[in-house]
Amino acid sequence: ALGAAGSGRNGFVASYTAEGNLRWSQDFTGMGSDTVIDLARTEDGSVYAIVQHSSDLTVGGSLYPGGGVVAIKMALQDLDADAPEVLWSVRLTTNATGRGGRLGVHGASGAVAAIVNDPPAPGFFNGDAAILGLNPADGEITWRLEVPQAGGNTLTLNEVSVSSTGEVYAIGDFQGALVTVPRGPNMEAMPGVVLNNEGGIDGLVLKLDST
Repeated sequence: ALGAAGSGRNGFVASYTAEGNLRWSQDFTGMGSDTVIDLARTEDGSVYAIVQHSSDLTVGGSLYPGGGVVAIKMALQDLDADAPEVLWSVRLTTNATGRGGRLGVHGASGAVAAIVNDPPAPGFFNGDAAILGLNPADGEITWRLEVPQAGGNTLTLNEVSVSSTGEVYAIGDFQGALVTVPRGPNMEAMPGVVLNNEGGIDGLVLKLDST
């Protein structure tokens, strides 16, 4: 059975056969609410998930205290296993009440990117939206693009995808004037671009290279 006694709402990932029979399942349980908000799969059988949690969450051997959003990579090493093996997990934000995140994974190359909205400031991302590049081998955040919030200026990132060469595409909408802040492997700030909308809420398409 999925879930744990005494816990709140639990998230899970499950695999079914073409006939609708359950192959395996992996649940994510804490004392609060745990929700799987995005899922992706690569051609080598790896499964990626993003889980938003409102209380302590344990993934594999890692404890993520409080609430937040965690990206997880799993792989089924044994076709007869009851659940996949957790290869790695990484916290994307400590905000448990924000607009969650999304994953972009290229099925063949395994290149991974994620988007998060409403990360806390100051501290973790120091902005209200961010695009992250993740190392598919260990989940390390290799680069990020921050969009700090200023006054009533806001940006919401809605979807993200990754090409075979690691280029990242993201779409969203924004209001006001914003300045992007790219950060490299050492999180050093690099020159960004200014986004100015024409009034109301404008749509936005971003293309980033693999770095």
